[in-house]
This record gives sequence, structure tokens and C-alpha cells, in this order.
Amino acid sequence: MVSVEDSKNEPLEKRTSESHRKHIDLQYVVKGTERFALLDHESSKANCEYSEKKDVIHYDFNPEKTTFIDSVPGEFFLFFPSDWHIAKIATDKEDQDIRVIVIKLDYM
Repeated sequence: MVSVEDSKNEPLEKRTSESHRKHIDLQYVVKGTERFALLDHESSKANCEYSEKKDVIHYDFNPEKTTFIDSVPGEFFLFFPSDWHIAKIATDKEDQDIRVIVIKLDYM
């Protein structure tokens, strides 16, 4: 599945963590800067049951033990099932508008 999304980064507390079991997320920013958070496994815990239908699980996490990475046009990110992450986090830039391409690759 491929989607092109015009979106806006938001403060960390408004974003949702996730990981998937059946898919790898390939994320490519076409416009703007998108910030990602990579969650620390030792301090993060699942806060719901895994949804087979949506292929997602969410986590409670400690922001102080989280790694933040900015993505800009010309770079892409792959998030494997072991990469617990948060997308579309506000950056320190004035413009938070982004356009991203998200490709869900089957994971076997």
C-alpha cells in the first residue's frame, strides 16, 4: 500500500507511538521536515493489545530515553517491526507543513 499525505507535524504529546508486525514502513518526506521518535525498548511498554486488523500496537514511553531524528527530502526511513516509533512530531522550524510518501511493505 502506498499513500501520499499532506499533513502537519504536532507536539509530541499529541502524537501516537506505534509498531507493526506484518509491515515495514518506508517513509519519505517530499516537502518540509518530519521529526521521528525512536522509542527505547527497556523503558517503553505496550499500552494496548496488538490489533491484527490494523497491524498496530501502541506504547507508553519515556521521552527522556527517546531518540529524535529529522527527515528531509532526499532521505528515507525504514521502520521494521522492532522499530517502535512516532511520526510527524513538531520540529523547531517555523513551518510544520509536510508531504510524505508512506509505503507499507509486507514483512515475512
